[in-house]
Amino acid sequence: MELRAQIDDVFMSQLISGLGLRRAVDVVREALTLLNWALEERKRGRVILSADVDGGNVSRLAMPILEAVRSSNDTERRLNPARATSG
Repeated sequence: MELRAQIDDVFMSQLISGLGLRRAVDVVREALTLLNWALEERKRGRVILSADVDGGNVSRLAMPILEAVRSSNDTERRLNPARATSG
């Protein structure tokens, strides 16, 4: 699939440089890989967090599109409410 998007040149240059990549298409590929991982984590009912290397100062990713993703656990609770509460 071909995709076209208007992205600020300075912003894209910063991403290319910061990631050590050569082309904008490489940034897009990496970004989609990360977004796909986040989507799969949300489907599993997990949250996306960031923390210092020692595990402190934890922040939760605030991305409404990912927050709207229903996990398989949510689906199970909606389809079988008695089973979900009996365990």
